[in-house]
Amino acid sequence: MAKNDVSSVFDALRPSWGKKGEVAFYQELATRLSQIAHKNKPWGWRYVQSVDHDTLGHPASRLFTRAVKTLAAEVDGLPAFVAETEPIMVHARPGSVHPNAIVISESKACANPTCIIHFIPRVPWQKYCPRCAKLKRR
Repeated sequence: MAKNDVSSVFDALRPSWGKKGEVAFYQELATRLSQIAHKNKPWGWRYVQSVDHDTLGHPASRLFTRAVKTLAAEVDGLPAFVAETEPIMVHARPGSVHPNAIVISESKACANPTCIIHFIPRVPWQKYCPRCAKLKRR
């Protein structure tokens, strides 16, 4: 998540969360983001402000950016795990995968050394893509 993405999330929250002033806004963000990230030592409001104003001197931590993505998903009314996904192009048989479906399994390379297909196995022990499995059965 780029700095601009973090700032755009903060800008979207500012009208509703920033009514009590800037410091209160950053304190609320720091508290909420620390809860999302399950941090024992919460981020301070100054850290959040520094990330927002790009005065930190280094990129924000991965844990922080992940918490911002999760907060953005929650605000949009999406389940938190959606924030940990990325959009990709998937080729599937017509009607077999719903648009915007979330794939929980990991893809794996076909065990046929001459095949270049990566597939999502139906069962954990599946080694071959459907095409190579069909050829192997013949």
